[in-house]
Amino acid sequence: MTLIRLAFRLQLGNRFWLVLPVLLLWPLGNVLLLLVGWRQQAFIGADVQNYLTGLPLYCLAIGCGARLIASEAEKRTIEVGYTVPIGISTIWWAKYTAIALLLSAALLVLCTFNWLFLTEIPLMAVAGALLSAMFYLSLSMWFGAWFKNELLAGMASVAVLIVNLNNTGSKWLPLFNPLQQEQLGAVQLQAQLLHNYLLLLVLILCVVKHAHLLANNRERMLN
Repeated sequence: MTLIRLAFRLQLGNRFWLVLPVLLLWPLGNVLLLLVGWRQQAFIGADVQNYLTGLPLYCLAIGCGARLIASEAEKRTIEVGYTVPIGISTIWWAKYTAIALLLSAALLVLCTFNWLFLTEIPLMAVAGALLSAMFYLSLSMWFGAWFKNELLAGMASVAVLIVNLNNTGSKWLPLFNPLQQEQLGAVQLQAQLLHNYLLLLVLILCVVKHAHLLANNRERMLN
């Protein structure tokens, strides 16, 4: 737990606790849109996964993931990591776990606020948002290990996010939103949902594994 707490501060600084209040600016903005009449239609459950909770969560995941490995490479502090007794892989996992806990807390805060002020919160939307956020955390970490640059990793991840936001109806893509598939029957919908969740889990594991392989290559990262 000490290592994870240190990873929190290493990733976000001593004021990491400010992240959650800042995230609430997004749902607050949506409440204001309804109050001033700039949005006429009320939010529904289908808006939860990739808009009300998902969008700020994915941005947070990308921002943290892009820094996870790339920041160490840019600052040249990664060389120190290769010499620690616990091994550099332990450091990556501690930072990854810390960010995953932060994303879970952020999701809880966003869902609570949206449930109180905007709309119902379907459980499948919560699960989909969390899995997708973990995917973008892993993907941005991989881009960070590949490019060894925070900015490039963030830009590449945002580009993937934009493409996926325009394709939320495919079970083969991370942002598959089952609540938008009104034409599907219950059995077919559950089958596609299970397919999407399993695919995401496999993708996350593969991307994290390859990111660690890249980051553990001392000669490549120090070049």
